[in-house]
Amino acid sequence: MACLLLDRDSLGASVDIAHDVIGDSGTTATFSLGYEINATQRLAFGLDVSTTFADGAYADAYYSVTAKGATAKGATASGLKEYKVDAGFRDVSLDVSSRFAVTEHWGVGGLVGGSVLLGSMADSPIVEDRGEALSGHGGLFHWYKF
Repeated sequence: MACLLLDRDSLGASVDIAHDVIGDSGTTATFSLGYEINATQRLAFGLDVSTTFADGAYADAYYSVTAKGATAKGATASGLKEYKVDAGFRDVSLDVSSRFAVTEHWGVGGLVGGSVLLGSMADSPIVEDRGEALSGHGGLFHWYKF
């Protein structure tokens, strides 16, 4: 039987909590699990999966449509139907990355991934009528190791 985690590979987990300290936009907690395969001493590939839980204040601030916001006259009217969002898991994300050590201290890499909204946040008229429940992202980076 083959072992998935080799000597040079790494497995990591994290929890990141963010809270709005200036306004009243709530709190999120992101749970992540990542696995990195070191193909060689210079080349590595990573896979990360994460999900974010949003409390009611956050869900309300970013995904709810109030009666006033839906029907108000003038520039503040959204034209969207009134909608109340509940606390819950906001999304699930998957990222694939690669990094290459150019020298012992410097390297380059790239990342590509996607995220899908879940539950009542995905069903919000803000998302259904004006946005997308599925989004992608990517980037290039360089790094320095001390």
